[in-house]
Amino acid sequence: FLPAALVARALTGLDKLDPKLAKRLPKVLEAGLNRLYRFQHGDGGWGWWQHDRTNDFMTAYVLFGLAMAKRAGIKVRPRVITRGNRYLRGRVRSLRRTPALHAYALYALSLGGQLPPAEIDHSLSKLKKLNAYGLALLALAYHAKGDAATAKYVLKRLHKRIEIASRSEAYFKGRGTLRGWSQDGLEATAVALRAFVTTRSYQKDWPRLVRWLLKQRRGGRWR
Repeated sequence: FLPAALVARALTGLDKLDPKLAKRLPKVLEAGLNRLYRFQHGDGGWGWWQHDRTNDFMTAYVLFGLAMAKRAGIKVRPRVITRGNRYLRGRVRSLRRTPALHAYALYALSLGGQLPPAEIDHSLSKLKKLNAYGLALLALAYHAKGDAATAKYVLKRLHKRIEIASRSEAYFKGRGTLRGWSQDGLEATAVALRAFVTTRSYQKDWPRLVRWLLKQRRGGRWR
């Protein structure tokens, strides 16, 4: 669902679409939304499956996806988002022990205007504990909140972590929210690039980050 939602958002406003894509995309989005509606748990969150334990990361991930869908002009059931936000707001304080996940949850909540002030202030006071991935998400959360000054401050801290791979390439170290594929800097670099582009910051580094990400691609995908 999320890839389709991001494609829909990217294509918003374009006059011409590939006819096959234009025909298929709404069906993919509808099927994905209906699946997410069915998979929402009684407590408002989501797990990996329909009848498993609620997972905080998956809940934040779904809320992010639904927010992207709304921004692409796709109708999403308001109650589904309200219940998801309520669950995550109730859990976010307990995520402080996992800084990257705490930052991701704050970002997901910020997209729906549901940021708990005490929690985002806590993250700001613990910047030294955040890796590049967490700093990028926190900057995005402050940007969504409308606090440009604090977002700029966090981005400055993030930019100090940039690693120069060559004259034409740069990246960020650090794992993301999950073990395995998120540990090698791919997710950290991608989210940092998103933060810079969203806030129109450090534009000279955009091409270098893009080149590094493209170089990590294996065939038509990233591992």
